[in-house]
Amino acid sequence: MLSHCEKSGKAMMATMMESQSSLPYQILLYLNGWYIAAFLVLEVLLLIFKTLVLPYPTGNIVAEVFLLLFLCGTESVRIFMGKKGNLTERIISVVLSVIFTAPSVLALLYLLLWQTYVLRLEVILIAIALVFQGFELVFAFLAVITITLIAKLIQMCSIEKCVGIACLL
Repeated sequence: MLSHCEKSGKAMMATMMESQSSLPYQILLYLNGWYIAAFLVLEVLLLIFKTLVLPYPTGNIVAEVFLLLFLCGTESVRIFMGKKGNLTERIISVVLSVIFTAPSVLALLYLLLWQTYVLRLEVILIAIALVFQGFELVFAFLAVITITLIAKLIQMCSIEKCVGIACLL
């Protein structure tokens, strides 16, 4: 029959061996994937509307189309790497996702601040996208910290040592 310390030590080790991926981070990445797809479709439609209704310089149209293509690419890579890194608990993929956040935020800030014409609807859509990215950044850092700490803790202690630690708790 196992003592209370042995049971709690084994329970603690079983908890550490479970998946350490972040569910809130995964949910945010999933929702942002759908949001960014809708965002890009709306941006293309708004760009068509603005070119038809407003006096739009041709060079600016081309630059903004390429910016939307760039945003689509960086967001796709960022969300894919974040999902993959979170589910496989690979820190490098989550860190790459964090790194790809910078160009995405800069592209969104361009659309918000320096675009030729910025509609009120675009301000709202871009603000939502920036909020998504802010929350994802926070949860990405929390996921990296969790994965790192659990990996170090598992590496430091074997089952016997963890039973001793659990007895001290």
